[in-house]
Order: sequence, then structure tokens, then C-alpha cells
Amino acid sequence: MITKGVLERVFCIRHGDSIGTAFTVDIDGKQYIITAKHVIDGLFGVGRPSTVEVLRDRTWHNIGARLVGEAPLNCDIAVLACDVLLSPPAAITASSSGIVYGQDLYFLGFPYGLHSDSGDLNHGFPFPLVKKGILSNIQKQEDGTVVFLIDGHNNPGFSGGPVVWARPGKITPRTPGEIVKLDYSVGAVISAYRFAYDKVYLGGEETPLAYRQNTGIVIAHPVDEAVKIIEANPAGCPIK
Repeated sequence: MITKGVLERVFCIRHGDSIGTAFTVDIDGKQYIITAKHVIDGLFGVGRPSTVEVLRDRTWHNIGARLVGEAPLNCDIAVLACDVLLSPPAAITASSSGIVYGQDLYFLGFPYGLHSDSGDLNHGFPFPLVKKGILSNIQKQEDGTVVFLIDGHNNPGFSGGPVVWARPGKITPRTPGEIVKLDYSVGAVISAYRFAYDKVYLGGEETPLAYRQNTGIVIAHPVDEAVKIIEANPAGCPIK
């Protein structure tokens, strides 16, 4: 079960012909937008404000935003600050601390722009799709970038979406008639998926053609890199 406090923080964004996902976090009284660097590639220049297109009430709206910072090297994370609050303030932790191998995870986003019309339930913003995965591996690349490999099926449009998890020990024991309270944290940011080229056969004969296959391995980066950017430049939208 994904709580409303998570769902209402995930947004469908567009840059040119590319649709991606972004989500909000609230840190030290300010709100920030986190997404993948490649989703907003070329949209922002150093010190130059711009706008980001956000889907609301079935219409794309240009919202003023500025780049707070980008993660270094091959870490696919960018942090923005919008001119207005996109989601109601909520205490949701942004940290991968405590995630372990085999951890159940959920990732949210808008693959191919798919969504559900939530109407007033989410202030006019659409609800994202939710998928479940398992943390299969944690790797450190040669350039120092940390990568989470998640067993799950990602699609174009999920990029920039949050990977959330329920912290161990924070799930209220179930008793008759009791509602289970889940304390979710954002642990990572979706980047892409690993692919492999498979050969194409015709009548049992191999051809020189190949197609790109989704391996079912999702690539994500720890959200802690976004928190570092925010701590170095606390320039978010003030929460009033």
C-alpha cells in the first residue's frame, strides 16, 4: 500500500518531446523538486531561471523554476526549486540509510505518460503508476558513482521518479480492526534500465538485425546525492 503522502508528491513533467517524472522533498522549511538529469537536459543554464512543464487538470502548465544543482559525474540526479509549492508540506524522509539487499521497494512514475485522473483527490495532479521491485545489488562504479540495481520492469517515463521503502521497525503491528501505518522514505531516484541487444531470426536463420531488450534491471541512484546538493545550496521554495 502506497500512502497519499507519497502519491501526492510525484509529478509528470515534460521537456520538449520527452516525458519524465519528478517528486518533491521538504528539507529545513523549503521544498525542492528532484528528477533525473537527462530528463531536463538543456533546460537550465547556470544562473538562468527557466520553466518546467507540469501536468495538471489534463493540461501542461509552465511553472517557473531554477536549477539548485546537479550530482557530479554519472550520477543521474538534478534538484530544482519551483516558484510555487507543488505539494502540501509533509514529513517524508529522503535517505537510503538502512536499505539492505533483498529489500522490497516501490517506484513511481509516468511510463509513456500513463496516469490516472485523480481530480480533486490530488489537487488536479494525476496519480502515477506504482511498481514493485527488489534491491538486487549495490554497485560502486569506477568514477565513484553509486548505483542501485533493482529487480523490476522500468519503462521510459519513469526516469526521475522516486524509489520508496518502508523503514524496518516502523510498521505498526497488526491487530483486529487496526489500520497498518507505513512510514515510507524516499531511498533513490530512477535513472534508466539496463538493456541488451538480442539477435533477430527469420525462419530459424540469424539475420544481421538486433533489437534492444529490457532486461528487467532498473538503474537508480541514492537520493542522498540530492540531499548533498540541497545542503550545499539551500535555495528551495519556502514553505509557509
